[in-house]
Amino acid sequence: MSKTYLVLFQGLTETKDYFKNRLLSLGVSSETAETILKKAPVILKSSMTAEKVKKYATAFREAGARVTIMQEIGDSKESSIGSPPISIPALGDFTMCPECGMKQPRGKNCERCGYPLVE
Repeated sequence: MSKTYLVLFQGLTETKDYFKNRLLSLGVSSETAETILKKAPVILKSSMTAEKVKKYATAFREAGARVTIMQEIGDSKESSIGSPPISIPALGDFTMCPECGMKQPRGKNCERCGYPLVE
């Protein structure tokens, strides 16, 4: 049996308007975008192959979303919108912003102040 993955929406890296406009350009309704924002953290999509989940997560990241890809374990139907599976990232996956001191997952810019982070 092949591995399946899910995409978990955790919040925004851009403004709410930017996020909603980008989703509209991808064909997602305004109501669906609003529901995603209200229910965060929420599983956006589940039971996907590794290739498809990467493309899906990239599209949401480019729309200003902070998402996590997680491997599904057991029956994915048990995952509910209100209680996503727990993911514990490795310590090496985090960094601290030299500008404001926020500890966060590695990325291009600080989630709080936007300061460019060294990869």
